[in-house]
Amino acid sequence: MSAYKYLLNMENHEPINRLVVELTEKILQNEAIIANISRSIDTKLTLPFELKQENAVPQENDPLRALIDLKYLPQVELETFSEVENPRLRQLLIDNKALADLQKIKIEQNKQLYKVYTDYERLIHIVVLPQLTKMICEYNIEKIADLRDKKLEEKLALDAEVWKLYGQYVANLEKIYGIVQAMVQALEEVVDRKEVQRLEQQLMIVEKLATVARRRQLRRPVDGVVL
Repeated sequence: MSAYKYLLNMENHEPINRLVVELTEKILQNEAIIANISRSIDTKLTLPFELKQENAVPQENDPLRALIDLKYLPQVELETFSEVENPRLRQLLIDNKALADLQKIKIEQNKQLYKVYTDYERLIHIVVLPQLTKMICEYNIEKIADLRDKKLEEKLALDAEVWKLYGQYVANLEKIYGIVQAMVQALEEVVDRKEVQRLEQQLMIVEKLATVARRRQLRRPVDGVVL
């Protein structure tokens, strides 16, 4: 749990949150501007009582009109506002309706976009971060286990080498003991009793060292267990 909280603290969502807030504020501002324009057009637009016939007919080859119809305004049914006889006024009403429909579509798209963001953020906190924490913990445990096994193998190899040298040491002590014992037996015939006793004491010391060494060799640990 502490590792999970640590990752949550380390995860910085502040730039994304700030960007979403700014985007939402900008969308609301644009919606307010569009609403004000629509109200101004609906309430403040005045037309002359009589329009000249030449101005009432829209230009068929107007590139700006074609661009607006193609990119920004959806297709409107031909029967819409059919009761309006003036072509310019009818086109203006059609454009207003198309803009209102476009505004509704954009609002719905923005709501869906914000929902996607909130779902994504919730997914990160509930699914991604816990799973990432679990994967990191499992990886660390695996690495520690591998390192422990590797160090254990190195330790066992060093123990084997030490015990090999210790065995050689015990063998050398036994050889020395045999040599000294043979020397004592040989010197008993040519030296006085005191000198023989001194050599016997030295021989006993060597014998004790060899005995202790043999006992330790028998108690050599195998894979961490003392026999």
